[in-house]
Amino acid sequence: MGREDGASFDAGRFVDRLRRAGEHAGRLAHVERLPPRPAEHAPLSHELHPTLAAMLDGLGVLPLYRHQAAAVDALLDGRDVAVVTPAASGKSLCYQTPIVHTLLEDSSARARRWRKTNCAACAAC
Repeated sequence: MGREDGASFDAGRFVDRLRRAGEHAGRLAHVERLPPRPAEHAPLSHELHPTLAAMLDGLGVLPLYRHQAAAVDALLDGRDVAVVTPAASGKSLCYQTPIVHTLLEDSSARARRWRKTNCAACAAC
């Protein structure tokens, strides 16, 4: 991850400073350094519009990561989706890919209106 001044961000050094820094000293309950793991890709169950597929392939985005493919497939199936992953993990692509695909397929397409339903997830519905 880069910074505006061109220097790279060292997360380990940052956490070490937090551990020792004045008001934050002793407040970190758990720190664990996880080893890198290989990326997991997955195919889409839907065929993307050829223009979109070519664009994504040209950008080096295909194949999608597993969480992206699952989200895009669910959205193209008309299901509601919430993607919760760390920063810079491709969440925007999860939401934008189905939108662009749909607009390329049907330029008159519009977003469906959210309908308020009673759900067990929250008291707001």
